[in-house]
Amino acid sequence: MKVVITSTPNAAEPSYQNLEPILRYLLDLGNAIATDYRWGQDRTGYFCTLTYRIDKAAVLSKFTLPSDVYFSDSGALWCGATGCRIQFKSSSCE
Repeated sequence: MKVVITSTPNAAEPSYQNLEPILRYLLDLGNAIATDYRWGQDRTGYFCTLTYRIDKAAVLSKFTLPSDVYFSDSGALWCGATGCRIQFKSSSCE
């Protein structure tokens, strides 16, 4: 059974919290955080930068994503409702 991801987290949670299960899964698969911090923030929202490309097929096989949580052309995972994203080193300049 797939894990359902919501467009937004609960009101008391940080805006990136709905992406946290995906991030934990990617880390369990062997990816790594490429910065000294888990989540950073810029003008578009929170972001986490990973060392390696995101395994899109693995994410889609494990999670059901709403239409506003999507992969960009460069492979970053965006949440349109919150502006948060999981990116990898070479996609971090989007």
